[in-house]
Amino acid sequence: MDNQYNLQNINQDKKLADCINQLKSDGFSLEIEAKKTNKSIECYIIDANEHYCERVKIKKNDLIGANIKDIDDEFKNLYYQLIYYLIEHNAGDFFNLYIKKDQENFEIIDIDKSYIYDTQNEFYEIMACVLHKSTTSLRIFFVVRNFDKEIEIINRIGKILEINSYNDKITNISEVVSNLTHSWRQPLNSLNFSIINFKDEIIDATGDVKLANEYYNEIWSILESLSNKIEKFRSFFERNYEEKYYDLIQYLDLIFEILDEKIKKENIQIHIDAKDVFEVYGSPNEFVQIMYCIFFDIIEHCKAHLDIFNRKLNIEIYKDEKNAVISIQIIFDRKKCTDFALDLEHMHAFAHIIHEILQGSIDLINDEMENKVVISFPL
Repeated sequence: MDNQYNLQNINQDKKLADCINQLKSDGFSLEIEAKKTNKSIECYIIDANEHYCERVKIKKNDLIGANIKDIDDEFKNLYYQLIYYLIEHNAGDFFNLYIKKDQENFEIIDIDKSYIYDTQNEFYEIMACVLHKSTTSLRIFFVVRNFDKEIEIINRIGKILEINSYNDKITNISEVVSNLTHSWRQPLNSLNFSIINFKDEIIDATGDVKLANEYYNEIWSILESLSNKIEKFRSFFERNYEEKYYDLIQYLDLIFEILDEKIKKENIQIHIDAKDVFEVYGSPNEFVQIMYCIFFDIIEHCKAHLDIFNRKLNIEIYKDEKNAVISIQIIFDRKKCTDFALDLEHMHAFAHIIHEILQGSIDLINDEMENKVVISFPL
């Protein structure tokens, strides 16, 4: 077998009746008898429906008894892999799995967990019933059907749920920050009035107006800075999505200011390489809110998988002909962390939101040379 498949996503809840019902709609079926020898597994077709005969362009009488390896069936390597798995493992008698076909390659996917963005691929559901099994042989009934329509529905519902969940999260944060802002304003104002009164008392007692004003201006500067920071937090999470031209670098700096304590606490080093200075058109609040969530997930992943002295983000910002691009590369000691792979807990949601709201894309890249997240969206 040339192709090896991840068989962790087999669902064993399907029953034979489900297979037959699907067969009546849009599937093709075949029954295979597999015999294990010392060197290999030979698979022979025992029965097949007309849809399968049409698919492989062989008459049914010629098909019965044929070795599956001699049939022009794009699924045959997968049949072999599944049959071998069932002979070698104590699996159930009924199962189903979902296949994504990308050009000429097949991949088994978990539709409950795998992010399915590119619905241009072909998707199939394979349902199977083991009719007889021994240590050296297996008879199995397969139903294979196209799953494209269901994938489109699942993808559409998934997008709606992810976006609603994200919006609820931002709304909740916005309400909490707004309440905190309101709670802080009153004591800050009261403190300011108290300081003014205290300044007047110092002037009355000492007559030194200059010294009193210097103390007051210093204290007022601290209060004003704190007030501005609170207001910045409030406006950061505000559900105001007015669109305008905005400076990308300026708003990225705002994100790092909001995340400053988190970055320091987790000992994250950040280097920004802005190759271009430019503005983009859109909602700055939408941009900072989704980027805040992405950076938070990246920091959490680094915290969980890299030691405290081995966490650096190298951020490149540039533009091509149509898009603004933000590349966030994780820099670490590859000799110490040989199996590190970047992952984001909310990758599905980020992909949906960036695609739907920013009309952009997000990609995770993990290879021998680099581990990074690349976000792009129209200028």
